[in-house]
Amino acid sequence: MDYRRHPYDDKQRRSYRRPDPRRREGGYPDPRRMNPEYPDPRRMNPEHPDSRLADGAYPEMQYPPEGKMREGENKGRGYYINNQNKNKSRSSSQKHKKQKSASERYKEYLEREEKKKTELKKLEETREENEDSSEEKTTKGTLPVQNLDSPIEDDENLLLIIEEEDEKAIRKTVLLRKGIITLVFLLLSLGINLLSSFHFPLSPSIISIEFSALAELVICICVNPLIACAAVFIKNGFYYLINPSAVASIPNKIVLNLLFIIITWCLYKIIIKSKRFEKKNLMRENMEILPRDYTGLSVFIGGAISSVICALASVASFKYIIIPLVNKQLGDSKDYEAAILENYKTAFDSLTHFFPFVKKIVPAITSIDVGLFVYNVPLNMFKFLCCAALAAIICPAVNNYINMPRNNK
Repeated sequence: MDYRRHPYDDKQRRSYRRPDPRRREGGYPDPRRMNPEYPDPRRMNPEHPDSRLADGAYPEMQYPPEGKMREGENKGRGYYINNQNKNKSRSSSQKHKKQKSASERYKEYLEREEKKKTELKKLEETREENEDSSEEKTTKGTLPVQNLDSPIEDDENLLLIIEEEDEKAIRKTVLLRKGIITLVFLLLSLGINLLSSFHFPLSPSIISIEFSALAELVICICVNPLIACAAVFIKNGFYYLINPSAVASIPNKIVLNLLFIIITWCLYKIIIKSKRFEKKNLMRENMEILPRDYTGLSVFIGGAISSVICALASVASFKYIIIPLVNKQLGDSKDYEAAILENYKTAFDSLTHFFPFVKKIVPAITSIDVGLFVYNVPLNMFKFLCCAALAAIICPAVNNYINMPRNNK
């Protein structure tokens, strides 16, 4: 079968791209359609204007497999027109490369592996040489070379000794500042207990309010809770020496103040270590903002909760601490209880005179328990809330003063 120029191509040159339907119906036979394995000779010649090889298409057809085409068939249209390449034919080496045997490929693979191993060895040797040279450069000089494997002595390492001395000095200054704060606030609590106790207007004359728990709360949060408990006992002992007649009220004050301090400290520790505050500080660090100090807020929240608890506990402490101690002193319990009830009734009458709407809530004081819930609970709650609010303002400043040497390091 001859693959040379077809007579139909003179009439329609692009017939191989858009074949004529007459050819399908039984016109001229197209050998290129009949056997599509053989490539078009016009496509094989890159010099021809209709060639696809000029555009880079069909690169696999440039060198067809051996035995598929006869000699002279891949020379393209230029051979048939100009007869320029008549005596020129491609050799078998130009058509396709000779394939290597499996043994030759395996030998090449072994040679490549050996080259890789030698290159890795050279790289390791160069690294070792560079490390040795760097160590020699560091050890050169007048100072003796130290053995790095041997343990470092404190006398030889001056930097560690200096750091330890700095830490000791910081600890001493922090302890000194804590001692100063305890003394200052202990004296403040003694002065408040002696001078600032007052009777709230329109309240019974038995109840007096003093804000000495503020100083003890600051000592508890900023210094130590045990030292704060000791300060409570020292304050009340000193108050007993000055005023021995107040034997019944002193245990009540000790119990309520200790309860308020301990509950506030526990809640403060729980709130300040909560995940919410930690997340907020992490957000501020990611935004490159200084972390916020939440001591004041946590002290106020803990103090508000503990003030409610202590206010309710004041009812039980009055009934089971003050009244039994007074009964031991006087020996006649009925007269004392009647006097307390009269005191509450007179105070309630004066309160309803100025605020008549109170009678809608509480019509009258019929017993001591009603008087305790009307007067003792709100007054004690007000007292402890004021202490918590003031401590929330004071504690951050005191903490900054104590930890100033560590922050400045």
